[in-house]
Amino acid sequence: MPRLFLVTSDEAVSRADFIEVATAALAAGGHGCALQLRAHGSHGSKLYEIAVRLRQVATAMRASFWVNDRIDVAAAVRADGVQLGSRSVSPAEARRLLGRTCRIGRSVHGASEVSAAIESGADVAVLGNIYRTASHPDREPLGPDAIRRAAALPIVAIGGITPKRVEEVVGAGAWGVAVSSGVWEAGDVEAAVRDYRRALVDATGGGSGNASS
Repeated sequence: MPRLFLVTSDEAVSRADFIEVATAALAAGGHGCALQLRAHGSHGSKLYEIAVRLRQVATAMRASFWVNDRIDVAAAVRADGVQLGSRSVSPAEARRLLGRTCRIGRSVHGASEVSAAIESGADVAVLGNIYRTASHPDREPLGPDAIRRAAALPIVAIGGITPKRVEEVVGAGAWGVAVSSGVWEAGDVEAAVRDYRRALVDATGGGSGNASS
């Protein structure tokens, strides 16, 4: 399981140089990093076109490639994982459609939802928002204690995660972190990814690569 998820946005994907920027991000992330294609505003054919190119780049960089919600696109490009939201199909149904080789993540918004996500078939629960974030300005942050309350289960922390906060969330029990604006809105995307990678290495004692489970 990757420790660092780079989650795209409609704004990031709409950039004319998005593929080049994403390539640079994956080159800096490499093994142990996943690019997660999230673009709710893109229609299916456009999303598929982007996914095909990113799948190739991720493979070349030994990184992982995940798709948000769109199981059809994930299956078509043989994505490494799919991230399901509260309005997506259940993890059990996604598993039936995608098989055992595709990882399944489930977005949750409270510690009490983590075990339910895992029990329903998800490999990892993406828990957030941990800190206050511009993407959800009116949503109260859960704080690292939410991770501690469910730390026996595989959790990726999301929401307001900066490199300086990586140590705190990993110390609370998170397996890894998911970031969006911290990378795509950075002046130097490669440097931003390297900062997150370095923070994860420091927080995990060097274990920044993929886990087999």
